[in-house]
Amino acid sequence: MYRLLTELDFVSEEEFSSQPSLLIAYHICVKHEGELATEDEMRRIRILGFLLLYAPKNSARVYLANSIISCRDDPAILVKLGQLFEQNVILPCEFCLGGSRSPHIHLCFVLCSQEI
Repeated sequence: MYRLLTELDFVSEEEFSSQPSLLIAYHICVKHEGELATEDEMRRIRILGFLLLYAPKNSARVYLANSIISCRDDPAILVKLGQLFEQNVILPCEFCLGGSRSPHIHLCFVLCSQEI
């Protein structure tokens, strides 16, 4: 069982002042977070929100924001997008950081060090 991430908080417009699409996407995540029924769904939406805030590259945040905005009216697709990041980015990186070797270790470093 995965840990439940803390709720997405209010974010000031200054946090995303350079890219208005980031603020729009973040508000979409906050809106849908409150509408979802299961912990898994909420966690996956929260992953998207936290990636908008903390992804290491601005280009990755903008790409993610555009993806979120494109499916803003369908929370099921947003949950699947969050699941994609959870399964293909976050979990492999957690596995790598646990000291074990993983075939996904290269993906972790590529995502943190290169532009999309």
